[in-house]
Amino acid sequence: MEDYPGSLAQGSVLFSDSADWEAHAGPLDVKMCRPSFVPTLVKMASTGRPAEKLAAARALTLLTSENTATHDVNENRTSIVSAKGHKALLAMLSENDSLANLAAPDTTVFLAREAAAAALANLCASADGREAVVGASGITVLVAALVREEAEELLKYCCGALGNLASENQDAIAAAGGIEALISLAKAVGIKEEDEEGCEKASLDEAEEDNGLEINASIALRKLAIDNAPNYKKMKEALTESMLRYFLHAELPPEGLVPEEERAPPDAFVS
Repeated sequence: MEDYPGSLAQGSVLFSDSADWEAHAGPLDVKMCRPSFVPTLVKMASTGRPAEKLAAARALTLLTSENTATHDVNENRTSIVSAKGHKALLAMLSENDSLANLAAPDTTVFLAREAAAAALANLCASADGREAVVGASGITVLVAALVREEAEELLKYCCGALGNLASENQDAIAAAGGIEALISLAKAVGIKEEDEEGCEKASLDEAEEDNGLEINASIALRKLAIDNAPNYKKMKEALTESMLRYFLHAELPPEGLVPEEERAPPDAFVS
């Protein structure tokens, strides 16, 4: 698949502090968001208690976001990578099973992993960050999170990270199962209609309101398909023509709804 001017695949997906994190843990201490505090933040993310890990990941997310105009974002990202911050964030993201599988679900632990995924997505907006995350087996960690996790906010950040990695790591992400995971997510949270029995199923009639997960998954898929015939072929085999054009080209079919005969079977992406 070729790229086209104005594609949603251009640019980086960036995140800053989440309202959910603030509602749970209160406002973030702005003193923590100083570039000179990076080594301390990485240490907190590596060895701190859950509340400290959440605070550290929130601060690292802000330090790596272009929404914060009071510092050199690229310099901050380089400093975080030099301090092995990407490894601490990846460890946070992968250190526990999904929240549903925890014997005693800890919201702070879960939100810390969510913030770690957001910080990783921002780090992957720079060349140094992408190289470091890939070198630390970050693709495997991110794809595993897509398969394992259920919370849409965390999944959105993981899709953002993979989207920022996708152009330079198309084959590696595909080999890790990223295409199948992204397709499953895009279909699950994207566009739906109710069948005669009241059950929701995928359609292309009207986009369901979501928090950005569908668009982030779609951007990642598009970047994986550009100038990569094997990846595009894999997507064509897993999606109907209408779904392919929607997720990769943001185009609705002329008739609106996806014809029943075009619907992919439930096991369309099971390898």
